[in-house]
Amino acid sequence: MTTRLTLADPDRNGLSVSTDAVRLSPGARRAVGADVGDPVAVEGGARTVAVVGDDAPQLPDGVVLAGDTVRRNAESTVGASVTVAAVEPVAARSVTVAPTNSVSLSGDSEALSRALAGRPLSVGDRIGVDLFGGSLDVRLTVVDLDPDGPAVVTDETTVSIRPADPTGVDGAVPAVPPDGVGGLDEPRAALQRLVARPLADPEGYAAVGARPPAGVLLAGPSGVGKTRLLGAVAADAGLPIHEVPPNDCGSRESLAAVLRAADDDAPAILLIERLETVAPSSDEGASSAVAWLLDRVRDRDDLVVVGEASSADAVDPALRRGGRFDSEVRVDVPDRAARREVLAVHAADLPLADDADLDWLAARTHGYTGADLEAVVVEAATRAVDRAGDGPATVGRAEFDAAVEAVGPSALRETVVERPSVSYEEIGGLDEAIETVVRTVEWPLRYPELFERLSITPPTGVLLSGPPGTGKTLLAKAVATSTAANFLSVDGPELMNRYVGESERGVRELFDRARRSAPAVVFLDELDALAPARGSTDTGAAERVVSQLLTELDGLSARGEVAVLAATNRPDAIDPALLRPGRIERQVAVPLPDRAARREILAIHLADVPTAGVDLDALAAATAGYTGSDLAGVVREAGLLAMGEALGTDRPTAATDEPVVEHRHLRAAVEASRPSVDDRADDFEWQDP
Repeated sequence: MTTRLTLADPDRNGLSVSTDAVRLSPGARRAVGADVGDPVAVEGGARTVAVVGDDAPQLPDGVVLAGDTVRRNAESTVGASVTVAAVEPVAARSVTVAPTNSVSLSGDSEALSRALAGRPLSVGDRIGVDLFGGSLDVRLTVVDLDPDGPAVVTDETTVSIRPADPTGVDGAVPAVPPDGVGGLDEPRAALQRLVARPLADPEGYAAVGARPPAGVLLAGPSGVGKTRLLGAVAADAGLPIHEVPPNDCGSRESLAAVLRAADDDAPAILLIERLETVAPSSDEGASSAVAWLLDRVRDRDDLVVVGEASSADAVDPALRRGGRFDSEVRVDVPDRAARREVLAVHAADLPLADDADLDWLAARTHGYTGADLEAVVVEAATRAVDRAGDGPATVGRAEFDAAVEAVGPSALRETVVERPSVSYEEIGGLDEAIETVVRTVEWPLRYPELFERLSITPPTGVLLSGPPGTGKTLLAKAVATSTAANFLSVDGPELMNRYVGESERGVRELFDRARRSAPAVVFLDELDALAPARGSTDTGAAERVVSQLLTELDGLSARGEVAVLAATNRPDAIDPALLRPGRIERQVAVPLPDRAARREILAIHLADVPTAGVDLDALAAATAGYTGSDLAGVVREAGLLAMGEALGTDRPTAATDEPVVEHRHLRAAVEASRPSVDDRADDFEWQDP
């Protein structure tokens, strides 16, 4: 049976666990359907196999304690949600492994076979093996299994050793590009074709009767490496770059002086940075001097003007035409493979610990630009130095993990909810809603290859509808936590702007960020305020926003890389066109919790609270009509009452006793409160425990 559990923190729980094992409470182990010593599949961002260790009665039933190797192979961290299921591994006929650290294992396959005997493996697992009585610690990657895993190594298994990949595919540190610019292969090829080759071989263009570009617009978010990339391409071709100061772009005389200097070095590149500030699209006529420069270069084959901008749309359209900026090259936020290359560049000289894994780090940094990734590496290195004190410092997973939390993706800082840590286990009474959201939002983000294999188009969006405080936003955050996707959240009123065109621009920019940082979840709270039914308002602003939303939803990729979650307590007020198939097509009810759900919610909120004599059944019965947020308020008020008693009246700044929340505190909190949606019956009678 597959069970969803939260990865517990060994330090916080005071428990130990083997690096390749998991530990569960007896109840959780029975729910999984495994005995101590049995193998189980653990799946987070990836799937791996672990062995069930001794029972841990101290653990809650909703968590699992996993060793470092298990967490790394499952691509998950403490606090993340994973699935755990009993499996029956087959006997492996053959297994092929490759060392991930610098060691030669030629002729050691017999010792390796003994070390791996009885161990369940999956392809892609990164494992540690002690050879020769522990004198040699070897880090390995399982690169092949026959039959496909999970499989167990037996005495009959043929173990093969593949040499470590010199390109770094199997290792923790991939190869570093010679010029130190990683992850930009496509824009690099475009710049070589449009800039370097025309300047190096003007006769080739003349032979075919073609004119080389006068200008190339290099566009992309700040920090993605535009200037560094252009410098690398120019260095490869031996071309000088003459930078044009932005302040000189308003004067033809200043530009003429720059042009004369470039003449002396021709063939050469003239670079204009921050072109959107020099020649903005909103200021007609501001680009006349730049247009003059481009017109002078147009008929020459030894000079090219390159303009850099954060967005091509922000540049004056008069410059974006033939004979001026003829071509445009886009430099996007790096994807996972590109992030791995960039991290390899910046971590090349770092003393990495054995548990440092750049693959894992690349998977955790969706939406990070090259500059962001450099900041992550620098932050991790400084933390390692602080931790080491006077000793030798090594940078490991703990330092990288903390650095990722400290350095957010710059492309998303205006709207991102920074790394939500809400798990499904923290949401009570919404099992049906969670199941629907997982199928329609999480599956397309987690398993896109399965949708492609079945030729199924993933749902584009889901509408969560229900009264305020029932857990709609909490559910959206849990989706982002479970998928490790970037989470962009906005309230409907935030995007509404009284200036014509600004609201539509806000919607456009929101979805543009989501596409650039995919996989991503866009959460639109209070959708009824953002997209009311057309014709129901007095102005045309709402209608323009609805039209823009429809355009963005229709333009989302069919691969499910961007999912849309919306929330409302008035589904009838939303424009019907948004709720059609291919848009926000699924509606999920998030109702008021019933009695059983209220008991579950109260148990969740009281899980970490010192309590005595609490009757959850009585409290659930007394809180009819309460939402999840109402119940959280009840627990908070009860805690304040208990704290007040512990502080006393004579010593208001020091606790005389350890505060404990008792049933009477919770009862008093309930009696002093009212449900925010439905009223509790006034004739309710308490049944004291």
